[in-house]
Amino acid sequence: ITEAEALDFTEMVTDPTCSGDGTGAIEMTATGGTAPYEYSIDDGVTYQTSNLFTALAGGDYSTTVKDANDCESNHMVTITEPAALSFTETVTDIDCSGDDSGAIEITATGGTAPYEYSIDDGVTYQTSNLFTALAGGDYSTTVKDANDCESNHMVTITEPVALSFTETVTDPACNDDGTGAIEITATGGTAPYEYSIDDGVTYQTSNLFTSLAGGDYSTTVKDANDCESNHMVTITEP
Repeated sequence: ITEAEALDFTEMVTDPTCSGDGTGAIEMTATGGTAPYEYSIDDGVTYQTSNLFTALAGGDYSTTVKDANDCESNHMVTITEPAALSFTETVTDIDCSGDDSGAIEITATGGTAPYEYSIDDGVTYQTSNLFTALAGGDYSTTVKDANDCESNHMVTITEPVALSFTETVTDPACNDDGTGAIEITATGGTAPYEYSIDDGVTYQTSNLFTSLAGGDYSTTVKDANDCESNHMVTITEP
């Protein structure tokens, strides 16, 4: 009586490169038993004649080989996929309108290091996770890992409305009587404001300057972020 060599098999496992992309594979190589073989990865519920299973997600698979005599051999196989690639951003908004002081710092987790970073929807990448000297606006941030897996977010850098102001000038009624005045009304920027009429040498919290002689005044408004706006103002006396 001749007994066939014991049925056995080995597996070559291909793990997915990106979390959730379903690119895992199991290739089974059978030996012994009596050919031809059939193959299963669901504990023998279903079989196929091909020894290659593709488009598999991460997880545990009960692999089975069945030969021509319905003899079976079983193994447990694990397809491992990387943790999902994700990231957070720390955004530095702009202090003063138009000064391009915004920044985005990206912190990536998961996937497969090392990472590359983009703020232009993946058109260009850099190895540093910090982007500086940015203007206000919307940025499509992307992290790409060593397997070219990507994760994307939209990020907004906010800048304040431009700081500006108007003046109401009161000219003196009489020559040299020191009754001139400048009242400043500021808009934009970031309140509260401070006010100066000596080119920013000294400031006050009140927007009204009184008891002024005729002459030219370099008026300045400074906001809470030290952004400044300047005008020249003339008080005319008779």
